[in-house]
Amino acid sequence: MQSVRVKIGKDGRINIPVAYRDILHLETGEEILLSIQDGELRICPLKQAIKRAQNLVRRFNTKQLSLTKELSKLRVEDHSDE
Repeated sequence: MQSVRVKIGKDGRINIPVAYRDILHLETGEEILLSIQDGELRICPLKQAIKRAQNLVRRFNTKQLSLTKELSKLRVEDHSDE
């Protein structure tokens, strides 16, 4: 998709064109993450960032452990030392 020229409005607001919002499946009021990479402003839907993080964790969780249960066990062990 080609670059689109937009202006920064009042209070630093920018308008994301409909075609771009459609591609990213962005809805009104949805949270996004902004980052600066290589001098560029990048916009990532929060749900996409969460999926990316989950996939990263999944790659290292080769035993397919319940990470919630593992964390709970660690907390119990930490409190038993007190």
